Amino acid sequence: MSLPRLCFLSYPALRAFAAPVIAEYADRARIEVVDGAFDAALAAARERLARRTVDVFVSAGANASLIRRQLPAPVATIQAGGFDILQALIRARERHPRVGVLHYGATIPELDAVKGLLKLEIRQCAYATPEEARERLRRLRDDGFPVVVGSSLVLELAAEAGIEGVLAYSLGGIRRGFDDALELARVARLEAGRTGQLNAVLQHLQDAVLAVDRHGLVTAANPAMQRALGEPALPLVGRTLDALPDELALASVLRGAPPDNGSVLRLQGRDWVAARRPLLEGGRIAGATLTLYEAGSIHEADNRLRIQQRRRQQPGPARARWCFEDLLGRDATFVRLLQTARRYAQTDLSILIRGESGTGKELLAQAVHQASTRAARPFVAINCAALPEGLLESELFGHEEGAFTGARRGGQRGLFEAAHTGTLFLDEVGDMPLALQTRLLRVLQQREIQRLGSAQAIPVDVRVIAATHQPLEQMVAERRFRHDLLHRLDTLR
Repeated sequence: MSLPRLCFLSYPALRAFAAPVIAEYADRARIEVVDGAFDAALAAARERLARRTVDVFVSAGANASLIRRQLPAPVATIQAGGFDILQALIRARERHPRVGVLHYGATIPELDAVKGLLKLEIRQCAYATPEEARERLRRLRDDGFPVVVGSSLVLELAAEAGIEGVLAYSLGGIRRGFDDALELARVARLEAGRTGQLNAVLQHLQDAVLAVDRHGLVTAANPAMQRALGEPALPLVGRTLDALPDELALASVLRGAPPDNGSVLRLQGRDWVAARRPLLEGGRIAGATLTLYEAGSIHEADNRLRIQQRRRQQPGPARARWCFEDLLGRDATFVRLLQTARRYAQTDLSILIRGESGTGKELLAQAVHQASTRAARPFVAINCAALPEGLLESELFGHEEGAFTGARRGGQRGLFEAAHTGTLFLDEVGDMPLALQTRLLRVLQQREIQRLGSAQAIPVDVRVIAATHQPLEQMVAERRFRHDLLHRLDTLR
């Protein structure tokens, strides 16, 4: 593996002082030394980060704080510890008993407690910008403090003000900074490896995936997500969710709302099923993910699952095995029957097949299904005369858990759901109880079902083929069969 790439953002005095340490670490890291402070240092760091030529930045004082705040990059800080400051003050005492200490950010309260032990008059000051540093140095000079302890930048500005400067850092502190940088580089490479593996997986996922940190900043997004947003060439990483469509909102999950595993949204003219889940670190929310599943692919998977489940539950006649080529005969009436059925197969209208028992009504229904545009979809058959009313209702419409005594745990989908996008063959429909005829009529009208024990309507796309040997018109006259249901079933005869 190549050596870690460190960028030492320094200033002339610190660079010269750190030269022996840089030489010590030359065989352990590739070290680039760049002089600059504040905006110049930030610009240099941003440029190297954009060119991907650095793993870790090494810096001190203002530079380290500024880069850490502004850039998403690891920064190892060279710190002036308490012992380092004491050593610097001892060196400064050899020059004058009145010494100024100029810090970036804030002063050190503990230093005031020990200045009596050093037999020094110490005045501490803090600065946030180079202009503030210049002003503080002028005041120290005017107040009779001819020596100042501080950073490399402070030393340069002190020389401009006519004050002697003493560097606050030690070689030991610089070594600790470079050791921290090597450890940060090692961790960064491990994280980069894991991130690379994760991104490789994301790149090949068909589902659209996006991840954000706790602040709503996008940290990962795969090509499928970019295509879903209609922006295949625009990078999403680094953008905030505020810049993306409102449908992608994750704020509620970041605030601790329960995961959302199945909401439906419309994006770029397409329907998606969205899953929103939190990312946890140590039990606390560190971000969130959004996964979009295309509705069409879910429908396809659902159809394949229905077919497979139905095959396991009802082998044999529940599948359409026969087609028109299997129905052989030369009788003119039979040939006309097949010609009519082939025409009917090209529509999605309901069909009523009438004939005595044993004449092959289900074979004809299977042939119609096999010749239709639904041939690859489920063909589900049920004999309406073979089951008692309660069981027939449960079989047709399904039930929720606890809907009745003996209801299957977790509930069960009915035959209408199992036949979704395919064909449902209702054999002996004339023997269906009157109460169930009403429910069947509603399904044919509304194209949706309700499971027993549920108030939720489930849309279904089913072609119904019914068969009977009963005289339905006479049954209608005797009020044993609903006239409006006969009208719905007898669209094509």
